[in-house]
Amino acid sequence: MVTTTRVSTTTEAPSTTPLWRGKDVLIMSLAMVAGMGVAIAGLAVPLGLTGSMPGAQTVPAWFTLGVLAAQAAVILAMVWLLGLKRRHYRWADIGLVPATPGWIAAAVAIFVVLRLVTVALSALLAQLGLQSMQPQVLAPGLTTLPGAIGMLFLAGLAVPVAEEIFFRGVVYRWLRDRWGVAIGAIASGVVFGLVHFEPATIVPAIVLGIALALVYERSKSLWPPILIHVLNNALAVGLLYVLIALGVPIPGVN
Repeated sequence: MVTTTRVSTTTEAPSTTPLWRGKDVLIMSLAMVAGMGVAIAGLAVPLGLTGSMPGAQTVPAWFTLGVLAAQAAVILAMVWLLGLKRRHYRWADIGLVPATPGWIAAAVAIFVVLRLVTVALSALLAQLGLQSMQPQVLAPGLTTLPGAIGMLFLAGLAVPVAEEIFFRGVVYRWLRDRWGVAIGAIASGVVFGLVHFEPATIVPAIVLGIALALVYERSKSLWPPILIHVLNNALAVGLLYVLIALGVPIPGVN
């Protein structure tokens, strides 16, 4: 049996030809869950954790940074090893191709609109009693300058890049190729929202995920959604540190 190899140039936009099979997505997803489990267990060993995970205020900063680094590394490794390499694809096949200057500018504008929408949704959810506990991830060591730099790099850059490659380049592409753009965008957005677990962040994350899928679809490149996602996370993390520096009371931090 002859295996067909996809060959693409660095300027080739994602093809409309079905790229992923359900088996591919399942294998990558299970491997990511297993990889994160191993990584977290390995990081927890030096802390002597034997039961449930302790609160953020009782773990060192390196643990949180290690989990974020592992998240980005595991996602990228599984997509490359069990997705691209296994299926003989290149990064360009999933959309890591140059975006036009117009789409880069559009991404910044779309980010501003999405940020306003998600902030409004978060405020509405807060009024309903659903408040985000994300500041609780800040262990004491993360409020130092090295901790802040680590959080901005990992949570604001590395993790968003990895998530876009998987959730848009793999999950959305698979769903879109089978059920069309509308269902693919909505379904992948729901999946993206649900993996955030926290009720207060699920709805804003779903809205963000749907928008990012549509931007990817229209731009034919992963770079515009990556830019939006990076700006969104970096602003959230950066704003948190600004509030800390100003002495604004934040639950679980101040």
